[in-house]
Amino acid sequence: MANSNDGALATWGRGHENQRIPDLGNGLYRNPVFPGDHPDPSILKDGDIYYLVHSSFDVYPGLVIYTSRDLINWTPVTAALSEWVGSVWAPFMTKHLGKYYIYFPARGAGPATNYVITADAVAGPWSSPHDLHAALPPGFPSYIDPSHIIGEDGKRYMFVAGTHYMQLTDDGHEIVQSTFKLAVKDWPIPDSWVVEGPAPEGPKVARVGDYFYLNVAQGGTAGPPTSHMTLSYRSKSVHGPWELSPYNPVIYTASPADPWWSKGHGTLVEGPNGRDYYVVFHGYEKDYATLGRQTLLSPIELTDDGWWRLKDMDVSTPQPMPLLDENKPKFNIAYSDDFSTDKFGIQWGFYSSVKPTPEQIAAAKASPRHRFEKTPGPSLVLACKGSGPADSDPLTFKTGDHAYEMTVKITLLNPETAIGGAVLFYNSKMFAGLGFDGHGTLIMHRYGTDRRLPNHRNISKDTKSLFIKLQCDYVPTTLTMWTSTDGIDWKRYENQINVSTYEHNAAYDFLSLRPGIYAAGKGEVRFENVTYTALDRREMVVDVKGYF
Repeated sequence: MANSNDGALATWGRGHENQRIPDLGNGLYRNPVFPGDHPDPSILKDGDIYYLVHSSFDVYPGLVIYTSRDLINWTPVTAALSEWVGSVWAPFMTKHLGKYYIYFPARGAGPATNYVITADAVAGPWSSPHDLHAALPPGFPSYIDPSHIIGEDGKRYMFVAGTHYMQLTDDGHEIVQSTFKLAVKDWPIPDSWVVEGPAPEGPKVARVGDYFYLNVAQGGTAGPPTSHMTLSYRSKSVHGPWELSPYNPVIYTASPADPWWSKGHGTLVEGPNGRDYYVVFHGYEKDYATLGRQTLLSPIELTDDGWWRLKDMDVSTPQPMPLLDENKPKFNIAYSDDFSTDKFGIQWGFYSSVKPTPEQIAAAKASPRHRFEKTPGPSLVLACKGSGPADSDPLTFKTGDHAYEMTVKITLLNPETAIGGAVLFYNSKMFAGLGFDGHGTLIMHRYGTDRRLPNHRNISKDTKSLFIKLQCDYVPTTLTMWTSTDGIDWKRYENQINVSTYEHNAAYDFLSLRPGIYAAGKGEVRFENVTYTALDRREMVVDVKGYF
């Protein structure tokens, strides 16, 4: 049954922990089909099963693959990437001759490049990343956002931002050097339009009937709300010539009043019935840029003259479910974690923006930073690192709810030297939350800074274990923090923090604001019973009646 979060216009279904989900339970769905930070979606239809993968950026394990039968209810399969290669941007998943491939760009300490990983089954194991540019001469163009298509000649091709393309070897592991070409020139965005920049990127090619359809994002990923858009081209050959659609831009944001901003990276996909088609893309939700770019899905129509366009330009309008199947798996991604099972990759990931040395990689494999313990009860123990959230590689997860709270019990196993805490983490320069040490000092994190508060009223000098609650609510998004010694009686921390600007336009990195935990200093910190609950968003109102 559908519930209301922000009024009648913004109604979603409700899943685990009261999370908003796209399936309304009445034969309709509402965007986002994947709430939260799931940008640059790449979708693969494999028989009657769909797979979806997104950019994972600085979080490892990365490239989490999800599966669905109806394009709406998604469940996690595995994290395909565990080996650090840098910040992982827009991937592309495909299947060729029985083998699965994920192509993706990575920005590490060295030159930018594109990689490919492969597997015989989606569940893995997935191969180590293979550098597509390793065998190429210095200076060979290395553009982001690779996508894969089989041409009319049966050869394999990779399109990249720019919008360029090149031939791949038959095994898909190398670039044929002499084949790098420009596919289409940038579309001239009118001077009167308000955009972040030209930024042609995210080329996605799909073959439907006699045509190859090339979708290209332009306008900039973030910036002004009307920036990102999707342009469509068609050709009967991957080599062109490419015709520009008369319906361009086929996806765009008309004004800041629209519910979804900067929509782009559109990929066509055949529906479950084999007749209908959809486009999967991403966008920022108005008032909720902190959630990152969320995955959207809209039905399209193929026109009599061979083009495609959205059936409804308002992508917030509920649409018929692509497939009605009462036996299908439901959207079942729960965020509460008692640490009785290993949810690393599927839920949790370490933020890691600094390239580890070979020695650090070897040490991490030999002795992982985390371990699970069963006694005295299920828990996660993290080895300390750094001095605070900025350099401790916090352990975080994504959320797609407008309002929520997370609680966790934190115990310092080495109270003389360890620090533990809970945060809303964007990146190493922007985070907010609370931490504490074993000397009676509470630590407030705000604007990416650490403020030590000795002898604070919320803790005592002998506090070694503390419950922390983070509550995210209101518009603009505001963080309220609480502490407790027993998880029953809570004391509110006196400062509330406006975190609505903790997003890409203020802090770069294309990420989202994520709940998380951290262990800093020296020694180890134990974490128990992370609980997550989505809330009905409240209005920010100061009611003075009865106070004076």
